Amino acid sequence: MNDKKLNHLFAAVRREKPPTAPEGFERRVMAEVRPGLAEPGIWAALQVHFALYAGTAVAIIVLCGVADFMLGQFHYPELADGVAQITANWLLPIEGI
Repeated sequence: MNDKKLNHLFAAVRREKPPTAPEGFERRVMAEVRPGLAEPGIWAALQVHFALYAGTAVAIIVLCGVADFMLGQFHYPELADGVAQITANWLLPIEGI
């Protein structure tokens, strides 16, 4: 083939509309490539975001510990004392039993 015929062929291909993939094609291809990852579930999402969840949990625990320590320094009741007081006053009132 000479250059003129090749250029004519390439121009004709460029003008054509590309074919569309059938519905579900991407899912089927992924199922063939990686059978275990075809349909991710809740465990896959947890594994992907585990570091974020663990970091957030550690930050909340540290924040609560620092807040309890600082409130103790300002002579506020300790956390255990506050919970005991709430239990005694609200959950188990002596007058009501």
